[in-house]
Amino acid sequence: MSVPASDALRVGLLINPVAGMGGRVGLKGSDGAKRLAEARRLGAKPMAAARALAFLRHVEATGHAPQWLTCDGGMGADCFAAAGIVCEVVYTPDASNTTAADTRTAAAALLHAQVDVLVFVGGDGTARDLLAAVADTAVVLGVPAGVKMHSGVFAVSPVAAAKILARLASGGLVASVRREVRDFVSDSDTVEQALTTTGFGELRVPEAGGYLQHTKVGGKEQEPLAVQEICAHVLEHRNAERICVLGAGGTCLAVKQQLGFDGTLRGVDVLHPGGSVELDVNEARLLSLQDVEVFVSFAAHQGVLFGRGNQMFSPTVLRRLLDLAVDAGPRLHVLATRTKLDTLQGRPLIVDTGDVALDRRLSGLLEVLSGYEDHLLYRVARDYA
Repeated sequence: MSVPASDALRVGLLINPVAGMGGRVGLKGSDGAKRLAEARRLGAKPMAAARALAFLRHVEATGHAPQWLTCDGGMGADCFAAAGIVCEVVYTPDASNTTAADTRTAAAALLHAQVDVLVFVGGDGTARDLLAAVADTAVVLGVPAGVKMHSGVFAVSPVAAAKILARLASGGLVASVRREVRDFVSDSDTVEQALTTTGFGELRVPEAGGYLQHTKVGGKEQEPLAVQEICAHVLEHRNAERICVLGAGGTCLAVKQQLGFDGTLRGVDVLHPGGSVELDVNEARLLSLQDVEVFVSFAAHQGVLFGRGNQMFSPTVLRRLLDLAVDAGPRLHVLATRTKLDTLQGRPLIVDTGDVALDRRLSGLLEVLSGYEDHLLYRVARDYA
């Protein structure tokens, strides 16, 4: 089954046009106006565009081309024109000589345009700008093009970055991991300072997410063990001060039992902070609950997240859940083993709530809890043909 163009992966591409210019002329980076001017004086040539063009061509060659969003000029659109690829421009810098401020503003614009993945071409300095602009609110992937690339947010090459995107688009198992942004803070040539980088924070990054070593036998996941790990993660990491709402299905039932009560297999159950339990609640009761954290799964092979089985999560309930502040962590958690995701054979998860605008809001990349401290990124579509 194919995914309609309207549900294609939305990928933002942001290029730092001056990334890497200092390397071949012996500088330690191209961060800042003074160092960039020195690089140009020494005859440095731009490097990032060639890396971005290689990345774009490799993505197109995979046969899983996304819907592209980018910035004008050297920050993106010029490379798309050179590759003959259609894109949507969502940010135009004020001048041709872009700055770190342009990178941060462009990243915010791409995030506002609801990209599923934000790909940037640059080095550690660019990664720091991305961190300042989007923090943990976006899935970010770096294409290495800078002088310094000590951060853990980069693919090893443009080809590797293209393969990760193709895996996301085709429903392959892709892990959602937090990787540190690191950079030098001193130009000192003393051994200690010249080799020391500083951590600035973490970005959410996609990585190849095959079967984990501790849950496989002959290359296959032991699903009961994976479900136990999911339960252990929920018990340890859920916010015990919130009302815990658990959806239908076997995975959620296992969590209910680990939480200490015999829940309903096909119903939505509620565990209150004080320990009291409500079984098989309906939409009206869910609407009356205030501070909630929701855990749901889906039927294997079918892959419908909302609109079948979990219909107590009506459009009104879901909109209220999505509108809750997430300062203290996410409110909606999707639980599924890798084995269950594999039954979809690469098809996206589906939302069919009956509310077109809500379905669009729920679509895109979603984090799925597949084991203890083990998250995967998986696509959600409004429908598929």
